[in-house]
Amino acid sequence: MKAIEVRAHNVANTGNDGFKAFELATTDLAYSHYQRAGVTELDGASPRPVGVTVGSGAKVSGVFRINTQGGTKHTDQPLDMLISGTGYFGIQLPNGRIAYTRNGRFHRNNEGRIANAQGFELVSGVDNIPDNLDIKTLTINPDGRVQILDGNNILQDLGNIPIFKFANEEGLLSESGGLMFETEASGPPVEGVPKTENYGELLQRALEESNVSPVKELTALIEAQRAYELGSKVIKAVDDMLQAANNIK
Repeated sequence: MKAIEVRAHNVANTGNDGFKAFELATTDLAYSHYQRAGVTELDGASPRPVGVTVGSGAKVSGVFRINTQGGTKHTDQPLDMLISGTGYFGIQLPNGRIAYTRNGRFHRNNEGRIANAQGFELVSGVDNIPDNLDIKTLTINPDGRVQILDGNNILQDLGNIPIFKFANEEGLLSESGGLMFETEASGPPVEGVPKTENYGELLQRALEESNVSPVKELTALIEAQRAYELGSKVIKAVDDMLQAANNIK
């Protein structure tokens, strides 16, 4: 059931920019050892080469995020950005917390700041994009420098956009809206300049597509459904056997 839920979640988010697919990890449960290997049962006999061991099933040991790079989708929007390589955008929330995302679809809000579709502002050194300047002339350089042409066709510096990385990206806590939060498992965010010190570079007018493979996920979803059906039939068969045994007089 958990496998079906994870696969269905991946398929549902195939079209979400910056989404990273999830993978399910399982492990076996405790065993009952009816006869142990290596035990000598009869005088003169050699130790048992094999034992009689029955397991009690499986459990989910973890659901981890696959952080491979998604595809590139080119757009005509000057504030759309893609991180090619390692890093996350920082998103300032109203409660003071900072969330992190790979979704680089941004807009200019009513105060001239860069914000996502939910209205949360991008953590950056760009305080204001002047209304009297054509935003179509805005340039976001691979190293995060933001510039725009003024009335004299001279590039005016507006500030820099940093990105953040973590020691353990899989430890980030996923929430709705494509946002993630740091945890003790992820380690603290390390702010850096794009295109330096193992940080990815920024590509303007582009977005990172989901890294979900629809064919792979649908195939895995069908396999999980069949496994679930088989498991249900096994449980029913065992229940029928126990019921028959109880009815023996």
